[in-house]
Amino acid sequence: METPLIEFKNVTKRFGSRTILDQVNLKIYEGQISTIIGKSGTGKSVLLKHIIGLLSPDEGSVLFRENPIGSLKKSEWDAYRVQVSYMFQNNALFDSMTVYDNVALPLQQTTNLSKTEIERRVMARIEQTELTEVAYKYPSELSGGMQQRIVIAMALACDPALLIMDEPTTGLDVTTQAKIIDLVEDLQEKVRASILYITHDLATCKYICDRIAIMYLGQILEIGPLDEVFDHPVHPYTISLLAAVPVPDPKFRRTDTIPKGEIPSAIDPPAGCRFHPRCSYAIPGCSVKMPVLEKAAGDHWVACPVRLNAGSR
Repeated sequence: METPLIEFKNVTKRFGSRTILDQVNLKIYEGQISTIIGKSGTGKSVLLKHIIGLLSPDEGSVLFRENPIGSLKKSEWDAYRVQVSYMFQNNALFDSMTVYDNVALPLQQTTNLSKTEIERRVMARIEQTELTEVAYKYPSELSGGMQQRIVIAMALACDPALLIMDEPTTGLDVTTQAKIIDLVEDLQEKVRASILYITHDLATCKYICDRIAIMYLGQILEIGPLDEVFDHPVHPYTISLLAAVPVPDPKFRRTDTIPKGEIPSAIDPPAGCRFHPRCSYAIPGCSVKMPVLEKAAGDHWVACPVRLNAGSR
């Protein structure tokens, strides 16, 4: 497979005695929509902060096109920040500025483009996000769905190589969520930016992503092409997540095993595989050594030797 756009190599991050990211290995490829699934407290935000340079790993490295982010020079760092765009939530908008001015702001702050070129780019993004009719209105005059479209247009204004979308549909009704997801998929095809989509909702990512990583308490448990992971899940946690996705059939009754107990504290997680206290497949060794990602098939990787050795596929 081609060289990754972003790659995490054995990244570990600690805050005091707490290990927040534990030997994370992750690849994000050009032109794809990659998704990280994880509950609150999983470490998703800490992982994202490593990509945008707000945090550095205690062990391992984060690479951008094979170059360690931590070793970038000042001029290289400025260029990198334009290449990687983080999509904030609606509260990142300036209510005293029009839609046009909000979208223009990233270009004005990070480029030396002429006023004419900035206007061309801004109007192109506004048109692509279906905001043309409200270009000179203020965010407070618009619905939550329209405000989210402004945020997307802002994030794409500088033509980034990677767009990070952190829970982009949070707080939106189901209909608006569907429209935002359709818009994301359409824009990805038009602008060809790679997208890292962060969510806890398997039902939404199913319709747009190419690759998916399952994260649990700072560890990547399973990763691979969406169809492969959905159709042939291997890790017990992945299986339980898929079993919990709502089915639109009132007669449907679940028969899948639900993980026992509660999610352990992220402050003091279990040793070894962090899912082992809730896993019905766990053996004594699971509490001793953290399993590494091993190939299940093709580009499908799983951190569960018990299931892999049992011929789960």
